[in-house]
Amino acid sequence: MAISVNCPACGKAVRFSETAEGKKGACPHCDTFMVVSSMHAPVENATETPAWKEGDVFPAVSGHKGAVNCVTYSHGGTIALSAGDDGTARFWDISSGHETARFIGHEGAVRSVSLSPDGNFVLTGGADGSVRLWRVANAKCVRVFQGHEGEVTSVAFFPGGAFAFSSGMDGAVRKWELVTGKCLLVYKGHKGGVTSMALDPQGKFVISGGLDGLLMTWRIDKAKRIAKLKGHGGPVRCLALNRDGGIAISGSDDLSAMIWSIAKGRRVKLLTGHFVSVTSAAIDFDNTRAATGSADWALRVWDVDTAKPLFKLESERDSVTALAFQPGTFEILGGYSSGALRLYDAQSGRLMDTLGGDASSVDTRCPSCAKLFAVPKAFIGRKGLCPWCSAAFAAGEYSPDKSTETLTRAKALFSYGKKAEALALFDEAILLQGDNHEAILHAIICRNHVSADLQQAGKHSDAVKMLERALRLFASDKAWPTAIYANARQQAYTAAFLAGKTCRYNLSDIPSAVKFLKYAQQLNNTLDVQDMLSHLS
Repeated sequence: MAISVNCPACGKAVRFSETAEGKKGACPHCDTFMVVSSMHAPVENATETPAWKEGDVFPAVSGHKGAVNCVTYSHGGTIALSAGDDGTARFWDISSGHETARFIGHEGAVRSVSLSPDGNFVLTGGADGSVRLWRVANAKCVRVFQGHEGEVTSVAFFPGGAFAFSSGMDGAVRKWELVTGKCLLVYKGHKGGVTSMALDPQGKFVISGGLDGLLMTWRIDKAKRIAKLKGHGGPVRCLALNRDGGIAISGSDDLSAMIWSIAKGRRVKLLTGHFVSVTSAAIDFDNTRAATGSADWALRVWDVDTAKPLFKLESERDSVTALAFQPGTFEILGGYSSGALRLYDAQSGRLMDTLGGDASSVDTRCPSCAKLFAVPKAFIGRKGLCPWCSAAFAAGEYSPDKSTETLTRAKALFSYGKKAEALALFDEAILLQGDNHEAILHAIICRNHVSADLQQAGKHSDAVKMLERALRLFASDKAWPTAIYANARQQAYTAAFLAGKTCRYNLSDIPSAVKFLKYAQQLNNTLDVQDMLSHLS
């Protein structure tokens, strides 16, 4: 009888004979350390669906789909940032555990993310070799920095905010001018790729770690090397500075983490205990605790003064892929190979919150506030309340690709005169992507046509409901593109005018007629609207 085990790093299933139970070995796909155990066998639909009744608040389980490569914080510590293999960088509100923004644009994994000192911009580095600058307010990419030949491994803002820094597997650290996108300096000295980089909070130096096992410090203004720090017996995989830049911590394939004095240019502490490569490391705000993570499923917290382990937090199947201490607290955020983000108390080891990561979840979008979050797959089609704005809606899967495909089919059906079938697909396209402006426009147009058919059939109340829904769709889209706004506004005017006309002549509902006609007047103050309102006043 065989045992099927998930690799903690690559996630692939590996089959072993039952006699291998409890034995150690390496994953044949990625060489990651593994312990063969039936308790780590793949489990389908492991997430339990909580008890549910219509009207409950949707459980938000938003998270990366794939490994988390980087976690960091805003300067105040209220917002966490993460970057993942799923090609996204994300903002998280620590108090609520909810995702607040998502940055999508890299072709492939996002390796690193950084927030500008003023909180207005985000910097990301990706496996596609690009560094991207994003505006926080609208999550739009405003500049792409090209120059690295290969994967970008780390990014950071200069403390003053005018420059950006990045490192790459091409062996270089680069300094960029944010306004022009020009590469100002190249810091090059490693033999092989630069796997990690950190910037002195005072803006005096940059430190880099490489596949050559070395750490190097550089003067920021001249790209001149200050020191070469030797000690690791294998490639450096992670690197972090403390809050004043006086202490660095690094992790390596040699299974150790090291704490360095920048002023003295030498190692001051050696941290050993992991079974495989140390891939993430951090130091807390008062330099008393350090944390390290590895593919051996363990997050270890250390006393900096004694270099002794305080405790170990083990996951059943998750490699620890990213770490960051929250500024001014003893809380540590860990990123995992599953996409999870877990917040721990670094004094007690208590799990405080799980921000995301659920293989059984899908994205949905609130049609009222347009916030994107994830729910268990079982909740798709169910009615509930948005965890952000408490609006009631039926959860639908958010998928831009499916939305575009559905819109194309809907337009074809509409052109053949199959209005009811087309309308259902237009609505489905909107559910799949709440900001699909073209789908919203066509849904309004289709409703105007369907309402005309309903009026011809004498179903005047149904026609008004159809038109009112069209108006709600128009009003719900707060960011109409210029290219289609005029058409959408005209279609909304038509819906409002027809609804007012129907309420007056067919339903004798004067208050509703006035309401619709006044809205039509706001959209397009035509003589027809003025005349009809004058007879109702």
